[in-house]
Amino acid sequence: MEKQRIVYFDALNIAACLAVVFMHCNVLVHAYQPGINWLCSLVIEVVFWWAVPIFLMLSGANLMRYRDRYDTKTFFKKRMLRTFVPFIFWSIAIYFLRFGMLATSPTFGLTEFVSLFMNNGIETVYWFFFPLFALYLAYPVLSCLADRRRVLWYLAGTFFVLQSVIPPLATLFGVPWNTEIQQPVATAFVFYAVLGYLVSTQDISKKHRLIIYALGIAALIIRFVEMAYLSASLGAKTSYLSTSYASFVGVLPALAVFVFFKYLDFSKLKPKMTSFIGKVSSCSLGVYLIHCILIKDVIFGILHVPLTSIGLRVIAPFVVYALCVMTVLLIKKVPVLNRVVP
Repeated sequence: MEKQRIVYFDALNIAACLAVVFMHCNVLVHAYQPGINWLCSLVIEVVFWWAVPIFLMLSGANLMRYRDRYDTKTFFKKRMLRTFVPFIFWSIAIYFLRFGMLATSPTFGLTEFVSLFMNNGIETVYWFFFPLFALYLAYPVLSCLADRRRVLWYLAGTFFVLQSVIPPLATLFGVPWNTEIQQPVATAFVFYAVLGYLVSTQDISKKHRLIIYALGIAALIIRFVEMAYLSASLGAKTSYLSTSYASFVGVLPALAVFVFFKYLDFSKLKPKMTSFIGKVSSCSLGVYLIHCILIKDVIFGILHVPLTSIGLRVIAPFVVYALCVMTVLLIKKVPVLNRVVP
């Protein structure tokens, strides 16, 4: 039995995918320079940083109950065809493009490809797939706990306290903390998957929603102020102290965004619009796989757009996203080739 599409899942998927494109067009933030231009890039970095956590929360919301639809063998087969095969295909394609065609490498070949592939040296944004595949290996275990919500809340709660709250606060206030004191059965990816499932299946009162929104906004402000202050203190470097997705500055905004979309009223949308949202959402994996070809090899490589360009950060993300969606939709119409953008 196939799972019916949920409109707010699709809308969240689109929003997260667009947010990823915004961040990858916002390269200036990684090259600190005093002034309003860099601070504007920091705003973009902070505001859209919830993208990856949202993808993971959606993964948990969609897959924690996969056993209701098919067995574990089918689960792995679907994951293999949907993510692993496209990942391998585009890794090979980009390797040939960047190391064979645009810049011939003296060591071009299988050995170099394997080395770069395993060390995430072909396309850096593909780092996401390696822990994602590890998360897939955890779903057969996690799915057995889908009806044991208290256990899952305990898992998520202990992770949040021991890895999201205490370590960053201890660092901030200079208090000694042994980071070995953590929830050993949960990585950040597992935590977000469990949180996404729990929140998607939990009714949240308006009062609690407002608290979540307030905490999410507070976390954004804390991260912005910290990065702005520390980067200025370092003089010529961007501070990366708050770049762990496990930190509360990553968790709280992602939770707020997820809850906000969950309680948006999509019921008034016409069937054609919900169908359109679903169609665009289905392109997200393909967009993620190809968007950096446009950004790195076209915008930076061919057009030589400067990092300081305001248009690069404000207009280009929409253009890149739209072009990628159209490209993916075209590829989906081609037999066999459509398997690389499922």
